[in-house]
Amino acid sequence: MPPSNPQPATRKFSGKRSIILPLLAAVAAIIGVASLTHKLIDGDWQPTEAKVTATEIHRTRPGNLAWSLMVAAAYDVDGTKYRYRWLDVFHHQEKEVTEAEQAKWPAGKSFTLYYNPENPDRPSLASDGGREAATVVAALMTPMALVLLWMIYMMTRRQPDDTPTA
Repeated sequence: MPPSNPQPATRKFSGKRSIILPLLAAVAAIIGVASLTHKLIDGDWQPTEAKVTATEIHRTRPGNLAWSLMVAAAYDVDGTKYRYRWLDVFHHQEKEVTEAEQAKWPAGKSFTLYYNPENPDRPSLASDGGREAATVVAALMTPMALVLLWMIYMMTRRQPDDTPTA
């Protein structure tokens, strides 16, 4: 005897599609955001020699038990002298370890900084000016943004009215 209420054949495929399509859309969004972020952040960073002018140890954030070694630096770009305070060159949870690292950064020590020719007064320790890190962060934030948008949509969509009509 055949079932009294057969399920349509597309029902099973529809269930898989309801999972696969949003996952493909999420992956496409992640790739798109990462690619866009990578293109928007200028990647033409040039190296220059900098010299340490001062160092300080700061707490990374109030209430956080980590310590950062901050370095003030002087550097030259095409004959123009620049000074920058403070580059975060090291952080650790133990202040003693950070103090030991500070001893390795005496005034006058040379190190490589990278600058953007369009904005040389904002240097970076990263050879790409932080471009790769920003791309990774943007890609990681995309799924959270998608979930948040989905939650907002689910909360604001109009629910069917359950009140009986006369």
